[in-house]
Amino acid sequence: MTEGRIFKLPRDEAVELLYRHRIKIRNDGPGSGLVELRTGSQWGPGDYEPVVAAGTTREAFVMARLSVADWVELSESRGVAKTGTVRIRGPKDSDLDETFMVVLTGSVLAPVADAIGDWHVPVLEFDQPMEARVEPGKRKYWRSRSQNQEF
Repeated sequence: MTEGRIFKLPRDEAVELLYRHRIKIRNDGPGSGLVELRTGSQWGPGDYEPVVAAGTTREAFVMARLSVADWVELSESRGVAKTGTVRIRGPKDSDLDETFMVVLTGSVLAPVADAIGDWHVPVLEFDQPMEARVEPGKRKYWRSRSQNQEF
């Protein structure tokens, strides 16, 4: 959709661009887990079942929708574009919750080499302008989830 398009500042500063970064959620545990995606996260196309069985992998996306002006600022600072939260809940009353933060950094836009104020979406094979990292997970152990009792 935006391939080959030139965005000019300040004319296009309010135009919004959506970036979707594919992530994989793998359940290495002994039982199934209910996965909740929050804050700019969603399941992959046609893949809406939130239960991840033991030993299986599911695809999801972390998304960032920002204006051209915001993408330009991120291109210059390599700051955080978006965070998405993945929470995995064990199915039992006495179980474990794990929460992971996926952090997207960088920008989908790059400056046009010979035109000041012009930006484009580069088509790169290897060096992608966006990076994703997963922060260390946080665990919550439940003595009884229904009675709101943690260990």
